[in-house]
Amino acid sequence: MKIRILLAAGLAATVVACATEDTENRETNTLDNPTPANLTAPAQQGQLWACKFSVDPVTKLPNGDVTTGAISASIVSGDGSLEANVSGGNTTTIGYNAPGVPQCTKIWHGGASATVAVTEGPGDGSAFYFYRLARRTPTDQFDDVYFESPVSNPPVTGPVTVNVQVTDGAAYEIWFKNVKADTPPPPDGGCTLTQGYWKTHSKSGPAPYDDGWKEIGPLEENTLFFNSGATWLTVFNTPPRGNAFYQLAHQYMAAKLNRLNGASGTTDVDNALSGAEALFSSLAAGSTTLTTAQKTQAQSWATLLDNYNNGLVGPGHCN
Repeated sequence: MKIRILLAAGLAATVVACATEDTENRETNTLDNPTPANLTAPAQQGQLWACKFSVDPVTKLPNGDVTTGAISASIVSGDGSLEANVSGGNTTTIGYNAPGVPQCTKIWHGGASATVAVTEGPGDGSAFYFYRLARRTPTDQFDDVYFESPVSNPPVTGPVTVNVQVTDGAAYEIWFKNVKADTPPPPDGGCTLTQGYWKTHSKSGPAPYDDGWKEIGPLEENTLFFNSGATWLTVFNTPPRGNAFYQLAHQYMAAKLNRLNGASGTTDVDNALSGAEALFSSLAAGSTTLTTAQKTQAQSWATLLDNYNNGLVGPGHCN
């Protein structure tokens, strides 16, 4: 399993966020789920906000470490207005010091569309680890993770710039994830990657191609997903919206790709994969409807595989 490194220590990086990942399938309170009220920024439609977390480098969960960062912004192209406290060379400091209590600041509002460069300079003792961009359209009840960057190993102690493409009619939130600057990296070895990683790193992009998709077969992301009539990538890109079929399918596909690419499993994980395969194979062509008993079982398997993909069980998440 390859180790993915986004940034080099001490260097700023610019990443254009353009991928999509649905997060309703997360039922555990981890950072792959920014939807609970106590983890959601107050962004309204047509706004961009920045928020900050401090996380554990192994579990990626909020750990209560006190970290701060200076946030500034500029409009690269397009229209709209920047908030005065982050524009024209100004910076505002945001931090994180308690699980479930992020600090946030509004960045941009009022335009039809724009590319906004948002820079975080981690404070003393804090270092950039990774970020997520969440997006909520006017018709959505929940925020979807729109892009997740790979983690930076070692964490970056200097400024990091993220270019965010925003459009009016949607709310955007950048969730900067930080660690203490002297935090040791998690152990190497067989490791897992999230569903958000795998669905954005196929030949279809938008992130760089990971040839781990070859393990699925010659059609890779265009392989049909059991009897659904849809491809793996199509299923990945279908928001669950409470449908247990898709909740399980997303975590199953990520876990299967992880196992095929060398990540070790556990007895429970492998049993969940086998059970999911039997369930998907038993459904009628084109059906994504489960019975009550099947739904309960599917959600249980999805939670387990979700924890596996995020490194909470098994060999751990990739650096």
